[in-house]
Amino acid sequence: QIKGTNKKKGQEQCFNTDVKAARFFHLDKLIVASCMNKLHFYRYNLGPKKPKDDIHRIHQQSSFSHLLEISTASQSITAFCCHNGFISHLLVAATSAKSIEMIDANACKSLRIITDAHTRAIHGVVMNTTSPYTSHNKHAYELFLSAAMDGCIKLWDMRSPRSVRCFTGHQNRQSPVGFSFSPCMRYIASGSEDKVMPRAGSKIVQHSY
Repeated sequence: QIKGTNKKKGQEQCFNTDVKAARFFHLDKLIVASCMNKLHFYRYNLGPKKPKDDIHRIHQQSSFSHLLEISTASQSITAFCCHNGFISHLLVAATSAKSIEMIDANACKSLRIITDAHTRAIHGVVMNTTSPYTSHNKHAYELFLSAAMDGCIKLWDMRSPRSVRCFTGHQNRQSPVGFSFSPCMRYIASGSEDKVMPRAGSKIVQHSY
């Protein structure tokens, strides 16, 4: 449930079922939430940053407006990711149909659907995020990772319909594990079901490319 008053309807917003994930979008100006097979886009207002006094602070009202929703060609979205460190209209959604959809929020449609991206349902997708400590070529931000309980983490390029690489040096057969790019974009870290994980500050990482 999104707390606050809908400017258009004058009521709180409720979803019919679980919200799988929510992300900030467009430099924190929007919130995107996934529910069933749809992505919902919201603009929000938390009220004045500095209330006049304690009474105004207690009674401070937040508001939001539902901008749009985009449907995917599947029964449900299992995970999605998007850039928030700079303005980008692209989102990547993983679905229960083992597919990956690249979505253009500006055009309100899917640009590409990659079918059979994994052999089992995908539980996570991750993009490279901006970092104050390093900078990359713009094409580096077109890369993303996907993972499923088939023991594979795949590296994708938005410009290609096929995965760039597949990493299998971890165990993932029973439950979702976390994974991410390193800020330098040279390494990929992931969890594993065999009780192995990289140590902080160690030069030994599980996957490299």
